[in-house]
Amino acid sequence: MLGAQTPIALWPHGFDLSTLWFLDGMDEHKDPQINIGFSPGTPDVGEPYFYFYAWPVPEGLEKHIPDVFTWNTNWRTPGGTLPYSHFSTESNPTTYVADLLGEVYRVASSMLAQATNA
Repeated sequence: MLGAQTPIALWPHGFDLSTLWFLDGMDEHKDPQINIGFSPGTPDVGEPYFYFYAWPVPEGLEKHIPDVFTWNTNWRTPGGTLPYSHFSTESNPTTYVADLLGEVYRVASSMLAQATNA
């Protein structure tokens, strides 16, 4: 991953774990970023899930992420979710999830970089 990255944080409001990757700078209120994390579950998803968002949201990001992600527009910043039931039966769920999140990072970071350089 290029740019700065935060240590993994435990967010008390949802008891989720995530890390923020910044394209440039490290101010979560103004610098372009990608958040990738894991939630033990929330009422809107109903089961544990991995999630991500990019901010500011690159136009059309939802069209370029792997199809197994659900695009969630109910959040403050729209992003994708990958519920536990979508990967728990994979023969190698660790590799499966790592590959999917790696693809999300590649797509979102490229789109953020293009948007900031435009």
